[in-house]
Amino acid sequence: MRLMRERRNEPGWGFIQFFLIQEELAFMFEMLGLYDDAMIQYDELDALFSQFVITKVSGTAVPWLTNNFLECKSWAGISLQKAINRDRRDQIKDNKASLIEFRNYLFSRQCALLFLLGKPSEVSRRAMEFLYNTVLEVIKLKISVIPGALDCWSFVSALEVLQTCEKYEDLYNPELFYLYRATLWDHARKKLYSLGELCGLMPEDDVQPRSEQLTMVLDLTSGMGIAEENDAVNVNNQPRPRDKLREALSSKDSFQKIYLELLEQAMGTFKHIGRYRCARLITKDLALFYMRMGHPEKAENYLSEAVKSYHQEGWSQLSEGTRLDLARCQDKLKNKHKFLQTALYIASSSTLPEADRRKYLERLYEEAKNSTETSPLKASPLITVEEMSFTKPEVYINHVVEVELKIKNKGPCDVSCDQICLSFTQVKSSQNTKPVVSRQASDTSLTENVANCRPISKPTANMIPLQENIEGSLKSPVLCGVSCFQSKDLLRRVDSAGSKTITKQPAVKKEDYALCISGQDIILKPGENVIVLSKKIEKVGVFRTNQFWVKIGNLDLIKTLDVQTSFTSSYHQPLCQINPTCRDKLIMGIENEVELSIENSNLNLETGQQLEVVTSSDLQVKTSDGSRFLTIDESTKDKSLKFNFTLYHDIIESESIDFMIKIACDRFPQPLLTGVTFVSPLLASHKVHTANKRKYLQIALEGHSDSSFTLQDPTASTTNKDVEFICLSKPDQKWNVYKSQRVSYLWELKCNTESVMSLPVFFHVNYICSLEQKQRTFSYTCQIDNFRTQYHVRVTVTPQGENKHCQMSVLSCMKIEVTSMYSNYTEDRVLYRVDDDSFWAVSGKSAGLLNIANGHGSIEIDVMAITAGHLPLPRVTLCQYKENTEIVKQESVDSEPPPSPLPQKTVQDNLLPFQQGQVYYASIAKQVHVYPNSINSHMEAVIDNKLTDVKI
Repeated sequence: MRLMRERRNEPGWGFIQFFLIQEELAFMFEMLGLYDDAMIQYDELDALFSQFVITKVSGTAVPWLTNNFLECKSWAGISLQKAINRDRRDQIKDNKASLIEFRNYLFSRQCALLFLLGKPSEVSRRAMEFLYNTVLEVIKLKISVIPGALDCWSFVSALEVLQTCEKYEDLYNPELFYLYRATLWDHARKKLYSLGELCGLMPEDDVQPRSEQLTMVLDLTSGMGIAEENDAVNVNNQPRPRDKLREALSSKDSFQKIYLELLEQAMGTFKHIGRYRCARLITKDLALFYMRMGHPEKAENYLSEAVKSYHQEGWSQLSEGTRLDLARCQDKLKNKHKFLQTALYIASSSTLPEADRRKYLERLYEEAKNSTETSPLKASPLITVEEMSFTKPEVYINHVVEVELKIKNKGPCDVSCDQICLSFTQVKSSQNTKPVVSRQASDTSLTENVANCRPISKPTANMIPLQENIEGSLKSPVLCGVSCFQSKDLLRRVDSAGSKTITKQPAVKKEDYALCISGQDIILKPGENVIVLSKKIEKVGVFRTNQFWVKIGNLDLIKTLDVQTSFTSSYHQPLCQINPTCRDKLIMGIENEVELSIENSNLNLETGQQLEVVTSSDLQVKTSDGSRFLTIDESTKDKSLKFNFTLYHDIIESESIDFMIKIACDRFPQPLLTGVTFVSPLLASHKVHTANKRKYLQIALEGHSDSSFTLQDPTASTTNKDVEFICLSKPDQKWNVYKSQRVSYLWELKCNTESVMSLPVFFHVNYICSLEQKQRTFSYTCQIDNFRTQYHVRVTVTPQGENKHCQMSVLSCMKIEVTSMYSNYTEDRVLYRVDDDSFWAVSGKSAGLLNIANGHGSIEIDVMAITAGHLPLPRVTLCQYKENTEIVKQESVDSEPPPSPLPQKTVQDNLLPFQQGQVYYASIAKQVHVYPNSINSHMEAVIDNKLTDVKI
């Protein structure tokens, strides 16, 4: 055998003789139980035969490769039912076996030994190499076969290996065992799909097999050979691979059924061993097959998952290519919204052909033009905001804010936008944001536990760097292929937590665009575009950009901004003043011409806008047109606004009154406030005078402004019909009142009954101001309580004894007589009190109780004059006395101050002073002549009510 191997390059050497001799050695090793040694013999034969094929392909003559090897009339698949196929070996021995038949026999012997070695996973692994290399050898040796014959052979051979491997289990490498089996299932599925397209068995309803395709099916099935005795039924009662292929090629339904079975088997096996990438690749083929079946609703979900998977893995070309299929699927489903969103991605793709991108962009324009409903879509695939900045981060209210946007158009051509808007929201000062709670990825990496450590990750490239590998010459290559240097980086493992935390993308929602900056009819060129949007700001606060919106017909492209930019709209309260035009102060009771001045530095008001003057109801405002509104015209549109109008307020019983006036406008964030003060031109006061039982009312008016007022026609009245007012002034006389001047009017009050205790008085007088020359009425209201005289008090001082005159330092007798002025006398007690003064000294008690019986009461008290001269009589005060009652404190503007403290506490607690006018002191203005008690001496005398030291 070694000698023959060394002579292999000599003329006349034959591979078949050498094969038979070395196989005899393998048989011997197999009988001796040396399966590894037997396997080595077949591997050497396999390698040697492959070398001869390469030599033949390279152009070197190989005489023993006769026409028998280079002809292929049968493409029956491999059979693993027998350990040694004697019939096939006899064909090889007689040089009647074709290349496929020889390869089938050689690989079947290798499989038999591998099964004896307990390596079923190695059988599956070698099966893929066997199928690929045999087809490649047939192609390179230019062996003539009918179309589809190699696919039939590959399908039958793959299923034969799979069915045989089902009898075994690999306890050492179960994952590899299932991986190789899944690869074989996928290979068989692809070959069946190729046969279906070739024979017209694809599931389209409008496509039926042609006559030449039916003939091709018959040719293919005849070349598979006939079933041998042991091939009819499998151990598990499964149909043999060639029978399954014949059934699949018999009709469309059978083809569809078997193809879906193989596809599900391959996809399920990949998922079972965790090879999800491979399963997703098969998923895409399943979706495309459903599309051809006319079930796009089943294909959509598979295609969407494939797009997401490729995108997560960073395979943009695969992702965009699958997105084309997804767009066709959604178009068939009439799913308008999803189709438009997918079309956006296609139009913005950088890897797809420009023709496809323009095609779907035109579809977008058609939908935007013809659709009757508005479709909100994500703008980010086609249009993105690269940069955004405000020209002025802080502006004044009613001024224009400008934002510069750098927008990138990823489309293949110009995009005509009807409107571009940038919405923003007002930031509240109390706004608190909570951190978003999300699941973290697995923490198996050390870098995640190190502070401030950001591992650098290489982005996945869209293009894979490859290197060509060629064996032989370029004109006649033996083997050729490609290899990748960065396969480890490109196929690196991805953290599984990432896929678990992927959440469903929220639906596109258009936010509130009440506050927005917009531009109309903007054309975006491909690439970067810089546009400037502007808007007048009418609110105060901090505003933050929120959402970006592009309107193209009825399409709304919406993008929620990840990086938000803010600007501030500020407002400085302008200076607002109201000043009189003719005087320094505003006067009540007349119309005052005033001027309103507003600083317009940051208000930016325009012509035609109106300002409203808002006041309280009792302050009247009158503009030129008789309303409360002031209109801005060209004459007033300046940095300082000035308006003239009038203010009027009635005269009240107060020296001055303050008002707050609001100037409101829809451009103001808050009304302007200014204060005005009105002064009263006339101050009124009243006083009641008593003359025994007669009462007089005096009303005095005092001027309080720089302007003169003419008073006339005074009247006083009351609601009580028992009281009559008799005017003692001249009613027709006019009085001019200036500042600090007083005019008094006097009335006598006549009362017909003694039961009147309280009396309201209404006073009116007409006046004309020198500034207005318009007659108005001044009113004054007052209340007179307890004005009737109750007691008449008379005080007399007489000398005692034989003295004819009152002398200084000598006791005199002071008599106090109290008379009730009411007709119905009642017994009552009052408290008298002699007030201390510098003229008289009281001997004994200066206060006490006085009984009033039958309307009269009197008491005598000893007093002594301290000085000489005409002295006023001692002042006596009466107070009411309420025995065993609780005194209620009364306050009145007409009441006199309470009496001075008395030594008797029990009496003091029951005192109540009389109000003004209730007691008439008849002797209050009388005097008594007091003589000095010695001659030629110095003494103090009272002259004209002044204490003077004189010498007599």
